[in-house]
Amino acid sequence: MRSIIKLWLIIILLLITTTMYIHQLGTLKKQFLYSDYGKFYQSLHFILAGKNAYTPIYYQPAPTAKEPHPTTRLLGGNLNPPFFNLMLLPLGLLSYVISFYTWQILSALCGILSVLLLKKALDIEAANTPFFILSLMAALFIYYPTYANIWLGQVALFVFPFLLGAWLAALRNNLRICGCLLAIATSIKLFFGLFFVYFVIRREWRALGWYCATLVICSLIPLFIFGKHIYFDYRKVFNHVVWYASSWNASLYGFFLRLFSGAEKNIPLWSVPHLAPVLYAISSILIIIAAVIVLQPDRKIPAQQKIALDFSIIIVTLMLISPLGWMYYFVYLFIPFCWLLTLAHKGHYPFMLRLMTCSAIILTGIPYYLKPPTEISDHLFIIGWASCYTYGLLLLFALLFFVRHYLAQQPKPIQDNCPPYLAVTLYICALLPSFAGILASVYNFNGHLITTPPKISKLYFGS
Repeated sequence: MRSIIKLWLIIILLLITTTMYIHQLGTLKKQFLYSDYGKFYQSLHFILAGKNAYTPIYYQPAPTAKEPHPTTRLLGGNLNPPFFNLMLLPLGLLSYVISFYTWQILSALCGILSVLLLKKALDIEAANTPFFILSLMAALFIYYPTYANIWLGQVALFVFPFLLGAWLAALRNNLRICGCLLAIATSIKLFFGLFFVYFVIRREWRALGWYCATLVICSLIPLFIFGKHIYFDYRKVFNHVVWYASSWNASLYGFFLRLFSGAEKNIPLWSVPHLAPVLYAISSILIIIAAVIVLQPDRKIPAQQKIALDFSIIIVTLMLISPLGWMYYFVYLFIPFCWLLTLAHKGHYPFMLRLMTCSAIILTGIPYYLKPPTEISDHLFIIGWASCYTYGLLLLFALLFFVRHYLAQQPKPIQDNCPPYLAVTLYICALLPSFAGILASVYNFNGHLITTPPKISKLYFGS
């Protein structure tokens, strides 16, 4: 009877979350500027019209009392590689509203598929029960970065099954599929190229060969279809990036820019312009060295746990050292989150691992609206909210580094002395800020809809 009640509570929670998602998406279907998918969709139209897929998109905001004569502004560009545009090309044949909803449904289905793959990779008995699967699904979609990914029409959920499929293939020693899936993920998001180092350190030459071969094929297909100019155009779009210091950039580069640099009209905590790149380079080197130490083969650690540890450390590392490690990529953190909580469930530092992992979930899931560099002026915000995502990643990195040395000692699991009600309380507290953030993005505290984005008076495209 108790299990049935818990199952129904999870179902009701999922229905509430789904309702909030649908309600918010309904307000965004006509807001071209408020969705990153709008830029992706326009790139598809450029391709279908025989134009440069990465043509700059400019707009002029409608006049307001504060700005009666607004200046022309440049929209953030499509930073996805040509292979991704090729995969999405059929969606460009649809109207924007239908295409937008199709993409959102596809992202949601990829999220559900990711949950099913994740539960297969987790080595616990309860993973196949309906309650566990629905709980994991609820956790994924309540997590604020997942909501931000769907809200913005981003690609993280679309790539997640490829990453989880590669992890599952590695656990089953199917290195060919592992290399191919990671290559496809890299062709969509370039920072997954860090897995090249993973294969080299582990001397997995067969997997490396399949990875490189698939990556070359994925690169050549757009080249043959669109011509070599598309890669030159893609390279140029990075010259227009002016949001490295934005509050959602959790990378070390964004962190140090907000602290020390006045780039992008950012108001730094301490103005030492040349210090940010130096600190970023030094800290990235140190992070990579620490990651390589963790990735070194160690026969003392069980093979299944070592693979999960390696995938986890690479995911956290790439978000820290990538110049644009944005918050909506945090859906990939469900791999280290779930693995660490599984270790705790099996009696490895049961309470400490749960507490630290839930702390990382809170720090990486704190909800607030994106603040561009020009709006970050409060020093408390710079070292507090605007840096909490970076702190969460660093905490998770340190935790994985500790776990590696702990597992190398071949510890024997102890009895899980964390009462079930306390574990559930920790999990609820970890996701409560995210749930409150999703609720607040749909309704303000008075129960009225949040105002829609400002209207534009003109939208046009550069040459």
